[in-house]
Amino acid sequence: MGFNWIDGLIVVAYLIAITLFGIHFRRKQQSIHTYFLGGKTIPAWALSLSIVATETSTLTVIGTPGIAFGGNLSFLQLVLGYLVGRVFISLVLIPAYFKGEMYTAYELMQRRFGSKIKHATASMFLITRALAEGVRVLAIATVVSVVLGTGDIWSILIISGLTLIYTFEGGLTAVIWTDVVQLFIYISGTLVAFFVILGLIPGGWQGVLANAGQKLTIWNFSTGLTIPYTFWAGIIGGAFLNTASHGVDQLIVQRLLAAKNERDSKVALLSSGLVILFQFTLFLIVGVMLQLLSVQPPRTRARHARQDLPHFRRTASPARCLRPHDCRDSRRRDGEPEQRHQLARFHDRGGLLSHVCDRGSHQQGRAAALALDHSPLGSRAGLPRDPVTRRPVGPGGRTHDRFDHLRQHAGRIPARRPDPEG
Repeated sequence: MGFNWIDGLIVVAYLIAITLFGIHFRRKQQSIHTYFLGGKTIPAWALSLSIVATETSTLTVIGTPGIAFGGNLSFLQLVLGYLVGRVFISLVLIPAYFKGEMYTAYELMQRRFGSKIKHATASMFLITRALAEGVRVLAIATVVSVVLGTGDIWSILIISGLTLIYTFEGGLTAVIWTDVVQLFIYISGTLVAFFVILGLIPGGWQGVLANAGQKLTIWNFSTGLTIPYTFWAGIIGGAFLNTASHGVDQLIVQRLLAAKNERDSKVALLSSGLVILFQFTLFLIVGVMLQLLSVQPPRTRARHARQDLPHFRRTASPARCLRPHDCRDSRRRDGEPEQRHQLARFHDRGGLLSHVCDRGSHQQGRAAALALDHSPLGSRAGLPRDPVTRRPVGPGGRTHDRFDHLRQHAGRIPARRPDPEG
């Protein structure tokens, strides 16, 4: 289930296509007005999607599902603070930016406080942005290493070089429209992952609701300072954070200044908040569903949480999901010992797992058998659990569960024998 030549061809074709797409806007760059403001002809909906794509990085796509994987949906309280900050920017800052034509957010600083403040804030932006983008590019390299199996250095050089080419040649217009394309790609990719994972969970969406429990909790009105996501911290902290990043940071303000007029700028900013709310909700729900499918013991889940979505996309695409013929040999040869059989097949009542591919030692089957003891879906039979082993207890106190047959097929894990007293 590795990365084959067709996958590589698709990635290379995309990198070339998106670069050429950005370069073709070069012919529209006739003045500084068109280069830095796109000629103020870009529609509000495109600016809105570009804002969302700009504030969304690889860290967001990977890290947000990881938050719900190890916690719940309380992160959405921070997103509500983002919406409050956007309202403040629309009422206070955007009207000031459209009093005369400006090319940067720091021209307003010069008008109000002088050139020294302008240079100080612009320098701060360049330094902090360089540091932030360095982290984001490294995150992209990490994902590419997971998907392609390549090194970080080559990934950084290729991505940075191609981005620099179309940004330099096409100006802001190229940046905005490539943002729109990339937004549709990662949102559609996440939607595909959502429905694929949903199809693997017994009962579909009802199965998610039945097994997620407290992981679907959103609200936390606690005033504790050690809790990362509360209603009060989300509203206050999110509002201040969003005002700083969207109200005075050139990266976002440049897009607001490119709107046709003040009204379109406000529409773009406010509508981007609704898209962000949808996007983060989608990412968090995917994280919850990945946790339900996780076969890792609880102690190691948090450590691997941020790699779960890239790993799932690589190994569990619709064409690669748990099919017998994905193994090299699904039939036992004559005279071959059972424990050396290439495919240990098993079926559970919920249909979550259909087989375990093992080529030699049945280590995958053994790991799956151990991990299913801890799986949230392992309790779907509705049986009480032993207080020590945490395994379901049946009639007469006999400790058992519906994965005993998996242990029998897993090679080195013998099935537990019934309790003589049960």
